[in-house]
Amino acid sequence: MNLMRILINGGGCMYTSIDLFAGPGGLATGFMWSGIKPLIAVEMSYWTVQTYSASHDAEILI
Repeated sequence: MNLMRILINGGGCMYTSIDLFAGPGGLATGFMWSGIKPLIAVEMSYWTVQTYSASHDAEILI
């Protein structure tokens, strides 16, 4: 099996996370590559929320 496919699909692992102080979503992207899906993100900056929501489909709390 292709290593990159395992990293992107998470090897079938189904963990979830809550992203506090989410920022633009870099940590959540790394988690997604590891098979951890972000469910909720908390961020207060409007522009940062726009960047995060362009990359992730987690519910965002402002």
